[in-house]
Parts: sequence; structure tokens; C-alpha cells
Amino acid sequence: MKIIFVTKHKIYLDVLKGGEIASKANYDALAEICGEQNIELLEIKEKGNLFGKYIQYLFKRDGYDKAEERRLSQYINDKSADIVFFDGSWFGGLIYKLNVNSKKIVFLHNVEKKYSLDRMKRNMLTAIKYRSVAFNEKQIISKADYVFVLNQRDNQLIKKYYQRECDLFLPIALKDTYCAKTQEIEIYGKKSLLFVGSYFQPNVNGIIWFIQEVLPKVDCRLVIIGKNMEKIKYLENENIIVAGTVKNTAEYYNCADAVVMPIFSGGGMKVKTAEAMMYGKKILGTQEALTGYCDEKVEGIRECNTVEEFVDAIKNLDDQKYKQNIRRYFLDSFSYEINKKRLGDFFHECIS
Repeated sequence: MKIIFVTKHKIYLDVLKGGEIASKANYDALAEICGEQNIELLEIKEKGNLFGKYIQYLFKRDGYDKAEERRLSQYINDKSADIVFFDGSWFGGLIYKLNVNSKKIVFLHNVEKKYSLDRMKRNMLTAIKYRSVAFNEKQIISKADYVFVLNQRDNQLIKKYYQRECDLFLPIALKDTYCAKTQEIEIYGKKSLLFVGSYFQPNVNGIIWFIQEVLPKVDCRLVIIGKNMEKIKYLENENIIVAGTVKNTAEYYNCADAVVMPIFSGGGMKVKTAEAMMYGKKILGTQEALTGYCDEKVEGIRECNTVEEFVDAIKNLDDQKYKQNIRRYFLDSFSYEINKKRLGDFFHECIS
């Protein structure tokens, strides 16, 4: 079975983030299921600057130009693969230019129409992008043979917007890199709360809210790690450590009493939630941070959406830094091996 994997993500890089991690996991799983020699990576070459991307949005192409769209469609048509796997819903114009009998699968990282609509409400300058996103997503979902989504929220959204249900739930999944033995990080004797996230506006907004509203009401130290988060080092004081970009996240996870996730906007699923579960950490997170994860009650994972809920949860933390039941929940539901089985079963039952 020959597969062409179409993506905007550079999944071959050593350091990946967010959606790139999900893309790489899906690509690797497909390679294991069908054989590495039977899958080909086809990367979209986007316009390099923001102005160039917005010009393409006017023509309802999501960041890439007409020449690139022509190159991709010709390449796919010439190859005649059994499956074309679209990693994201950005390729609506492209899928309509294919004249092959390949089965077409689209994996939604989130429902881009909803995400872009929320952004447009905050900034009308993004209306041009919203128009392109909505067009491409509608086209690819109507044309695809199978639609994969992360969670039930996204399934409800595609039913609302496109009158279609998903064919497979394929949640965020991570390869198990858990490491129990790490160097101890000195947190000066206080209970330590860990926030993990890159310098991305919803992350910055969330942690600043937490620092201003929650931290003054509890006797804890907050440690912040994540790519480029040193940009908020000005927030440091005796109770806040901004380590920013670090080489080894394991030592920070292992030393934390709990992971806090005050995230109030976004879409899809948060990769860092699965990562915290992998380390068996107690999690205090908003509904947005936990969406797609806790359909059942898991001891040690608590949803907190208000100042009062976060404060109460922190004050009632037990002394266990590691929760075996949380790590087991990760292994049973959000590990790479579990997702590979989901994909393998689907291919066996529906495509082979």
C-alpha cells in the first residue's frame, strides 16, 4: 500500500512543537503499519513572509502559491498512490485538482474555521485569512473519503459546519520518553508548580493571569519552561523562576508537585497535557487545556477555570510528586503505541 503524506510541517527537524509532534507521530505510525518504503513525505513550500502569505489568502490558497499548488497536484497525479494523507485541512484547492483514484484522508489538527473565526473576532485584519481557511476546510472535508479528528469537540464542530461526522478519533499521542532518574532541581523547599509552554500568546496570557490572580493567594513557587519563554523573565521574583528554553524538560517535570495549565483559548488538543500525564504529574488545568483528555474522572487531574478553583486545588495538593494512575492513563489512551493500533485497526477494517 503506497501512501503520500502531504504536510506543511517540517517533521524531520530535531525539535518539534505542537501540531508538528502530532504530524510526526502519525507519519511514523503509518510508516510502521505500511512499511517505511511505502510512504513518501510531500512537504508544502510556503511563501516565506507574512505579506506573501496574505496575498495567497486572497486567492484562497493557505500560504502557498499557484505554482506550488500545480507542482503538488501534478506530482500526486503522476504517482497514483493508494492513499493520499492530508495532514491538515489547508489543502482544499489542491484536493480538487487530483484526478487519481487514491483514497483521500484528511487529519484535522483542529477545526480551523472555528479557530480563525475566534481570532477574527479579536482582530478584523485576519478576515482575509479566515475566508481562505473556511474555503479550504469546506472543500477538503467534502472531497475526502475519510476524516480524522482529535476529539469529540472537533467532531461536533464538523457536524455543525459541514454536516459530516468523523471516521476516526485520533487524539494527540506521544512516544513514551519518560525518564524517572534525573538531576534534582532546587526549588528552595516550597511546593513547586510547573508551567510548560512556548512563547505563544495564549500561553503568555494564561500564565500572566495565573501570576497576577492565583499565585499571590498560595504559598508556592512557580517554575516556567518553554521555548523562548525567557522573553517574560521580567516576571521573575522570589516565587517565580523563568527558566525558559531548557534542554531537559524531564528534570523539571520530575521535581514539580503539579503542573498548572491556565489556558483559556485555542483549539484541538494541548500536547503538553499528554506530556504531563506521561510523567505521572498531577494536573490543574482549564477546560481548554483538558479538552479531549479527561472524558472520565482521573484522580490527580482537576479542572480549574476560576481563581477560586485553582487556589482550592493548590491548597489541597497531596505530597505525591508522581501518580502511577495518571501515567497508566497516558499509556492506555494517549501513547504512540495506542494511536498506532487505532490507525492499524482502521486501515485493516476500512481500507485494506
